[in-house]
Amino acid sequence: MQRLVLTSIVVLLAMSAPGTSTAAVLPKRPNIVVLYTDDQRWDTLDAMPTVSRLAREGVHFRNSFVTTPVCGPSRVGFFSGNPARAEGITVNEGAASQYDDRHSIAVALQEAGYATALFGKYLNGYRDQFPAVPPGWSEWRVFRDGYFDLFGRGSLHQDPMLSWNGTARRASGRSEDLFAEYAEEFIARNADRPFFLVLSFWAPHVPLIPAERHAGKFEGFYPPKPPSLEERDLRDKSPLFRQQAESGIDLDPIWERAWSVYQELLLGVDDAAARIVAALQRHALSENTIVVFTSDNGFQFGEHWVVGKGMPYEESIRVPLVVWSPALRRHTPRELVLNIDLAPTFAELAGASFEAQGRSLVPLLKRRRVPWRRAFEVEGFAGVEDFRAVRSGLFKWIAWQSGHREVYLLPFDPYEMRGSGRSVAGGETSRLPPRITRSRPRGAPSRRPRGPGSPRGAPRCGEARTGGGNGPVSSGTPPRERVGGGRGCAPPGRPGTP
Repeated sequence: MQRLVLTSIVVLLAMSAPGTSTAAVLPKRPNIVVLYTDDQRWDTLDAMPTVSRLAREGVHFRNSFVTTPVCGPSRVGFFSGNPARAEGITVNEGAASQYDDRHSIAVALQEAGYATALFGKYLNGYRDQFPAVPPGWSEWRVFRDGYFDLFGRGSLHQDPMLSWNGTARRASGRSEDLFAEYAEEFIARNADRPFFLVLSFWAPHVPLIPAERHAGKFEGFYPPKPPSLEERDLRDKSPLFRQQAESGIDLDPIWERAWSVYQELLLGVDDAAARIVAALQRHALSENTIVVFTSDNGFQFGEHWVVGKGMPYEESIRVPLVVWSPALRRHTPRELVLNIDLAPTFAELAGASFEAQGRSLVPLLKRRRVPWRRAFEVEGFAGVEDFRAVRSGLFKWIAWQSGHREVYLLPFDPYEMRGSGRSVAGGETSRLPPRITRSRPRGAPSRRPRGPGSPRGAPRCGEARTGGGNGPVSSGTPPRERVGGGRGCAPPGRPGTP
């Protein structure tokens, strides 16, 4: 009897081990739905009950990053599977003109027999090509983009001007609701064939104007202010940041007001996500569909004296990434994954041929143990100053165009405030640390070092780091703080991210 019990325990343990029979069995040629936000930080899922549920039930990549933390170049990476520079992108505004959109995952999937659709934002500078439809898209309803200030009025959230399959047309309604409606109709029309559907929301990008039904929902609710907000000791930072600090701007009101409205914008996206999941269930497509939620870059609300993006710091380069399907087993991989990994993932799922520098995430979705990258490169050329950086699970190395260098040990300095900083003559940014390869031409062999790694980053919404922002990180779970009368940044009654 004891031997039988022992044998049963051994069998159960073997079944639960990664890479064995618990590996997810993904559907062949599944439908692929991408919910793609704009300027959404990785630590904001608390504001989104539907997406939080998908994260709890699916695969939540907590170490997800972009290789260029600004909209246009990052989106090129999403479509091409390559770093922006490898695709010839050197600007943010105008990325649409520089990108050879024949090398797009949409083209590969369409050639593989998928119906394809993009609703929402494409690339920065598309207004110069509007209303033309790039190759690879069966259906196309895309913004004519523009520029807006932080709280200014604009037409992208409400009554947007769209290219409707190549014809300019102004739509009537809130953009998140419109795209959810278009997606529901697209799913119904293509229920009998595989499809690739991208809902590319403008939210939570500026202008920070939520839907009327969500206005005020998060008033007074914002995360605890991190020590990097109005950072005092800037000796490790580029002189540019010291000049910003000397300007005397008060960042507290920006933090409080912008965070509150930013979360209200995400509620509109979450409503759309709920409608898409319901539509898949209504047409009995959930079991054969992969839903992906991610963003093109993060955003800084005053950390290191920056209000915006395009920086090498965690708030700019780190984004949410959730992959959900009833076929997937719930888990949270620790590997460092990138925006350029998504196109190869879609290609492998669809059985399509596609050439890219990124790596397919399919083995990680299946919980297989495979050699993985130890570090990756980040490049910035559309912000206040060009830079190149290397980010691993342990350190971050930054080289600014001005010649300034910064190095941070992330497990002990998650807010990137106590790095070693120095200036180097010549302003050379191209030299990378040893053992880190530079961007390669498309098709060239890549080095794929073994092993994952992940520091403990800045706290999630409503969390505070134990031991304070400047000390070593506690190995325990940080406690929740009550902010503005609610729990964390979520108002009373709203679920939070696990």
